[in-house]
Amino acid sequence: MLTVSLLLATALTPQGQGSSTAPIVINEFSYDDTGGNDRVFVELYNRTTGPVDISGWVLQGIDGTASNPSNGSVVIQSGTVLFPGDFFVVGQAAGVPNVDQDVPSMNTLLETGPDALELQLPGGFVIDSVAWEYGGWTNTPLASLEGDGLFGDLFNNDTNPSSASRVFDGYDSDSNGCDFRVARWSPGTSNDAAHTAGMTYANDFDDVVGSTVDADFSYSFVPGTTEDPATLGIPASPQGGNCSVWYDPTGGGDVNYFSSASRADQVVECYAYLRGPNAAMDTDDIETWGLGVRGSTDSFGEPPDLDGLYGYIGFAFQSGITGVAWFQIITQTTSNLYLVDFNDGGSDFTVLAGPIPIASDGWSRVRLSVVGSDVVGNLGGTFGCDDGVRYTASGVSSCLGSVYIQYRENVSAVGAHNPIALDALVIAPNAPAAVTSVGIGSPTNFGLPAIATTGAPTIGNATFSIEGSNLTPNSMSVMALNIGAAFTPGVQIPGAPAGALRYIDNVNAVTMFFMNGAGGAVSMPLAIPCDSLLTSLPIAVQIYDIDTTLAAMVPFGTSPGLSIVVGN
Repeated sequence: MLTVSLLLATALTPQGQGSSTAPIVINEFSYDDTGGNDRVFVELYNRTTGPVDISGWVLQGIDGTASNPSNGSVVIQSGTVLFPGDFFVVGQAAGVPNVDQDVPSMNTLLETGPDALELQLPGGFVIDSVAWEYGGWTNTPLASLEGDGLFGDLFNNDTNPSSASRVFDGYDSDSNGCDFRVARWSPGTSNDAAHTAGMTYANDFDDVVGSTVDADFSYSFVPGTTEDPATLGIPASPQGGNCSVWYDPTGGGDVNYFSSASRADQVVECYAYLRGPNAAMDTDDIETWGLGVRGSTDSFGEPPDLDGLYGYIGFAFQSGITGVAWFQIITQTTSNLYLVDFNDGGSDFTVLAGPIPIASDGWSRVRLSVVGSDVVGNLGGTFGCDDGVRYTASGVSSCLGSVYIQYRENVSAVGAHNPIALDALVIAPNAPAAVTSVGIGSPTNFGLPAIATTGAPTIGNATFSIEGSNLTPNSMSVMALNIGAAFTPGVQIPGAPAGALRYIDNVNAVTMFFMNGAGGAVSMPLAIPCDSLLTSLPIAVQIYDIDTTLAAMVPFGTSPGLSIVVGN
C-alpha cells in the first residue's frame, strides 16, 4: 500500500492533465437526483502512470451548514488497486451503473445542499476534494477548498442522467470551477465517451415543431425545442422559418449543455429575441437568460448578482456560472445585457461590458468569440462576421468547458414570463488566424519560388489571397491547396530535382494552373466568407513552378508549404 512518504515523493511533479500532483482524483459525482436520491455516487480515477493501491483510503463527507460538519465516511475496500486510467465507483448499485463498492447509504455522505467531499489517506491526509453549493456555505471555509468550489446546485434528472464530471478524465488544476462541468453521466467509464456531439453544430430549427436538441445537448429539465414564432407571438427571425425555445414551461430554471468535448477556445452565435422591459411583471419580478462558453453552470440557471440584483429581489441565488457569457436581466422597468467573465465561478466575476440597455423587443444577431485571453462580443451586424457593435476585452480567464444556454424566471405575475427564443444557432471551435511557413523550397534556374499571403485569414476577409513570387517569368506554375495542415518532413516529388519536396496531401488537393507574369509573380484570391463554422479550419498550400530549362523529367521548382488557420 502506498505510504504518505511515497505519496509526498510522488507529489513533487504533476501526475496527469492539469497542475495538480494528486495521484487519484474525484473524477465524477452526483449527489441530488429525482425523488429519494438513490443515484448518488463518486467515481475515482488513477491519473498516474503506475498502479496505486487505495485500500483503506477514506471518502469523508463534510456538511457546509450543520453544526456537526461531518457527514460520515466510507472506507475503500481492501484489495483495491487502480492501474493507470482505471475508474473506481463508490455508490448506490441499485440506481447507478458500474458500481465497484456498493454503499446504499451514500446519500448521507453526499447530501443535497451545501457540502463537500474529501479523498483522504487513512491518516487523514487530503489527496483531493470538491465542494458544491459553496455559495450557501455558512460553516468555516473548507481548508481543502480548491478555487471557489462549485457554487451552484447540481441536479441529476432521473430521465436524463447527468453529473458533475471533470472536463477531461483526471484533469486537475486545483480549481473545482475550472475542473468540473455538468454533462451526461458516465460512472465507471470515460467522461469523454459520454459526449454525443462533435465540435461543430449548426441548427436553423426549421424541423418539425416540437423537435428537440437532446441528441446534441444534455439538459437539466427540458431540452431546447423547435417552435413556430407565430405561436410565441413574435416575428420570424432574419433566418426565417421556425425558431427554438430554451426554458421549462412549468417555471423556475432550466439549462442546456452542449454535449461536446471540453475546450477553451470557442465561438457561438445565433439570432436571439431580446426583450425589453416587461410591464406585465410585478415590481420585484425578474427573468434572466445566459449564453456562455468555456465553462458550465448550475442546473437551475440561477443568475449572478449583477448590478445589485439580489438586493432588488430580496434574496440571493447560488449561481454556478463559469466561463464567459452574454447575460440578460429583465424586470418590469429595465432590460440590460451584460458580457461577463465568470472565470472559475463564485462572486468574483468581472463585467466586461454593460449594462447594455435593451429598449424594446426584437431579434438581434448575438455572437461570442473567445481565443486565449481575448474575447469579442458582437451585437447586430452580419451573421458570421466580426462586425456590428463590438465589445472586446483582454486578460479574461481561461477555463475548459463547453457551450451552455440557461434560463431562469422569478416571476409572480401570472403568464408574465417568456421563453428565450433563439434561431440559427452555430457553435464551433475557435482559433487565432495564423499563417506558418513549412519546410524549404527548391530553386529553378530563375530563383527560389516564394509563397506568402496578403492580410490575415480571418472570417469575412474578402481580400485575402495567396501570392507567389520569384517564379519563372512568363511560364506556368501550379498552386495546390487542400484542407488540412501542411506536413513535415516533405516528400520528394518523383522525377523532380533532388530536394523538390511536397508538403501537402496531393491526393485530396485542388490544383490550379497560373501563367506567371513577366516579373515572376502570381496571385490567387481566396476570399473568406462570413461563416463561424470556418473558424480553426486548417488549409495547406504550395506552389510548383515549371521551369523547362531544369535538367529533370519533372522540371519543377517548389515553394515552401504554407499552413493556414482560419480564425478570428
